[in-house]
Amino acid sequence: MLERLFELAFKFRPVVFGQGELAFSPPWPLSVVLLAGLAAVAAAAWAYVGTRRRAGRLVTSLLLGVRLGAIALLVLGLLRPVLVLKAIAPQQNLLAVVMDDSRSLSLTDDGAAPRGAFMAEAFRPGAPLRQALADRFALRFFRFSSAVDRASGPEGLTFSGTRSHIGQALAQVSDELAGLPASGIVLVSDGADTSAAPMADLLRSLRAAGLPVFAIGLGK
Repeated sequence: MLERLFELAFKFRPVVFGQGELAFSPPWPLSVVLLAGLAAVAAAAWAYVGTRRRAGRLVTSLLLGVRLGAIALLVLGLLRPVLVLKAIAPQQNLLAVVMDDSRSLSLTDDGAAPRGAFMAEAFRPGAPLRQALADRFALRFFRFSSAVDRASGPEGLTFSGTRSHIGQALAQVSDELAGLPASGIVLVSDGADTSAAPMADLLRSLRAAGLPVFAIGLGK
């Protein structure tokens, strides 16, 4: 309910404001608008100086506050606040899909399909998820276990790797995307990282580079 009221008042949902940047687009130079606002404030204050004795300090202060509020709203309207959002041009930005190719992906949970079956189905050519991503991004596939390799898709996955170095995989993929218009990394794994190296520094560097990691967890 509150989100709906916010959208009615400010046109966009709160999550959109969180993703955008607030800016101003005044029809005149910013200095002119601010000077005009200051002049209006000074004129309003001067107009009420002579009425303080006749109407009393409290009434005068309330009237002055109302007028200053109206001036502030007028100045805000003249500044023309706008919300600047970033839009992704279709298939102009890269999206890396990093797939775990280790043995644990061949395990089953409660008699269900192997964990890796999701990748074979979701990212095969023509699959709805892959097509939806391909409509917006240029996809680049990787597979990893103890090392990272480029892949054309899930077709080459063997689930025979004896290690799962997630941090190393993210670091290498990040290096390959450096300098390119990349929107993020989709990591598909059961999360069983077997590397001794901590990932905290790597995650901080990815965050600083503005490269988000979207993790899809498989299995238990």
